[in-house]
Amino acid sequence: MHSASLEETSATLNEVSEINRSITIAIEQLSKDSDEGHIAAIEIQKRANQLTSSAVASKTRTDAVYSETHKQLSEAIEASKTVTQISYLSNTIFRTD
Repeated sequence: MHSASLEETSATLNEVSEINRSITIAIEQLSKDSDEGHIAAIEIQKRANQLTSSAVASKTRTDAVYSETHKQLSEAIEASKTVTQISYLSNTIFRTD
């Protein structure tokens, strides 16, 4: 009977040891997956920062183009008002009644 008890204890210890190995492997895999997730998150953050910088630069360029276009359009409108005034004055001067 003593021998059977030792065999059961040995079997149980083997089972516990196998469970321990399985848990160790699972923890190592979880750690590896966590590290990979962390690396992926860092890369995503880098790309997000690059996109943000690019968007800010694009907005700055767009604002500059808009500002220049608005300035040129305002100058053209003012020039056309001057031409209209000159035309009106010319018509008034050369009008024959």
